[in-house]
Amino acid sequence: MRIAFAVILCAPIAFSGAFALGDLLVLKQGGTVEGTVTIEGDTVLVTRGSSTFRYPRSEVARIEWQETPESQIARRLAATDPNDPNALAALAAWANTVPLPDKAREVYQRVLALDPNHPDARRALGFLRVDAQWRSADQALELARSRLQAGRCDELVRDLLPALEPVLTTREQKLAALELRAEALLRRGSYPEARKAFIELAEVLGPAKGTRSSAVASLLAEHPDGMFVLQDPYPPTAVLLPEDREVLPAGPAPLSHPLALAAALLQQARPHLTAGQDAIKDATALTATDPDAAKAKYLLAEKAFDRADALVPGLARSHRIEMARRRISVLRNDAAAGAKKFDDEKSSLAEKPLTPAAYRNKILRLIYLLDRVRDDLKEILKIAEPYSRELYLEVQWAELDLKTMDSLRKILTEELDAKN
Repeated sequence: MRIAFAVILCAPIAFSGAFALGDLLVLKQGGTVEGTVTIEGDTVLVTRGSSTFRYPRSEVARIEWQETPESQIARRLAATDPNDPNALAALAAWANTVPLPDKAREVYQRVLALDPNHPDARRALGFLRVDAQWRSADQALELARSRLQAGRCDELVRDLLPALEPVLTTREQKLAALELRAEALLRRGSYPEARKAFIELAEVLGPAKGTRSSAVASLLAEHPDGMFVLQDPYPPTAVLLPEDREVLPAGPAPLSHPLALAAALLQQARPHLTAGQDAIKDATALTATDPDAAKAKYLLAEKAFDRADALVPGLARSHRIEMARRRISVLRNDAAAGAKKFDDEKSSLAEKPLTPAAYRNKILRLIYLLDRVRDDLKEILKIAEPYSRELYLEVQWAELDLKTMDSLRKILTEELDAKN
């Protein structure tokens, strides 16, 4: 390749295509440019990242070649014993420093094919050895969750979570570890540390998703000794639960107990639930006289329910379903009124002869009315989608009516095209 390029610089030999050769371009007028060199006819290109610089071949003094990382790894791999896992692991470690992470991963996979328990390869590929087994980061997180549920919080905070940190690569994994640490600290009664952990988690999650974490941190600030007084037994539907289900009686209870924490969060969620219910009542009263104001009230209700559900997941579901039913009822009335207008307009087609232009306008008017009905039906399906089981009949009615509207629109469109 060196000889070929010397010929290019010295004689007007034509080349077709492009090929990468080196990394240092020396210009005749002085100066150098580093990058990947490519020759295209009489032009020399130097690529650096996402930028490409072009130079006439006549301005180039010489190119100084240096071995690329890709060629180095190929040469080293060819010189490495393919049956020696330690030698291959050393090569993969070097590839990571170049860096060529994809190539390093490929070589580490070769190591595991030779030695499934090779510690360097396992750790480099994100595995953690726990209980004499190699586990991926996700598997180790799942194990950590099971230990949290089993109450093994001391070893979780002391051993497993610190060991997990080096193998966590995604934001989701790191968030899961932060959440596990906060919950474990709380359950073992380390209240000051738990409060700091929940504050950190809330900051990472942001205002919307961090609502629960912020609430727990606030509870721990209000109750630094971790004791919370339950006003009523928890769960509140205890009389309906099996006899073997645990129920906390009214009175003081430690926030380290999951039921006590749930009761405290429920107490914080109830005002948001009430605010949402009040907004629905206001929306219902405004529906007939001020639809826009009613819609704004429904939006306020949704935001209040979002806050309630962030504290106690699913708490507002029944209220959301009721709100959806009311909104769907309004839309169905609008759709029915629109359908009646359509029928009236369609009936008027036969009342008197129409000019071609008037007939075309009448068809366009019918399509417009149909589209307004279709918009209402599509909105019904959108509102009902999260509650398709509870609102099954509403969904079926809307889908059936929508098919009818689509068929009518097709007929009208074909009629319009025929007249054109």
